[in-house]
Amino acid sequence: MGGVRQYYEVDIDLVQTSCDYAVPLYDYQDDRDVLTRWSEKRREDGICECWEEKSTVSLDGAPTGILD
Repeated sequence: MGGVRQYYEVDIDLVQTSCDYAVPLYDYQDDRDVLTRWSEKRREDGICECWEEKSTVSLDGAPTGILD
């Protein structure tokens, strides 16, 4: 169960980009392991408890269906 992310299916009407003149260049260094370490520490029961506590409703109040 470790490393699970929620995703949304959306319809996109408009996409805009910047000119990229001031965007810094970054080099890939490594994968992040924060989510993996967090999930290993909590284990499956703790992850489900966290989802129930914090992730059943989105920031705008919509149900997420994460426990369905």
